[in-house]
Amino acid sequence: MTIVCEVAFAAAHADEAAVPHHVPPDLARHWKGLPDLLALDVYAPAAGPIHDPYVQDGPAPMYLAMLAFASLDALDRAVRNAASTAGLSALETAVFSCTAMRRSDHPIAGETAPAALVAPFSYVVRYHRPAADEALFVRHYIETQPPLLGHCRASAT
Repeated sequence: MTIVCEVAFAAAHADEAAVPHHVPPDLARHWKGLPDLLALDVYAPAAGPIHDPYVQDGPAPMYLAMLAFASLDALDRAVRNAASTAGLSALETAVFSCTAMRRSDHPIAGETAPAALVAPFSYVVRYHRPAADEALFVRHYIETQPPLLGHCRASAT
């Protein structure tokens, strides 16, 4: 299990052109120097209009940064470190949110251990509480999603 901090950058509609569609190099450099950082993944939305036939909950963020840590304590130490906020002041027109969450990796497609994350893209999905039966939802999700994604990966190769 890993703790990730997802930092999502957005802009007021009028300021959209002023917000870069990538994490500025200075900010990425500061983040890479955070204590206990296991991984830093940065995602930008796909070019062109996006259409999800099942969900449309507003525009995509300008970009996402996923900072991974081994524990909640490690994340706490990192966000209290000056390097975690260094560079953010340069993004005066940006609005950002930071969400900490647990990430659990699962083996797929008959593998015995989870594979390294190497996908050039990410599809971020959020499920909001409360659920009628949260334990049942989590169990069903873990039992069905990794095999489904493994099947998709096997079909793509």
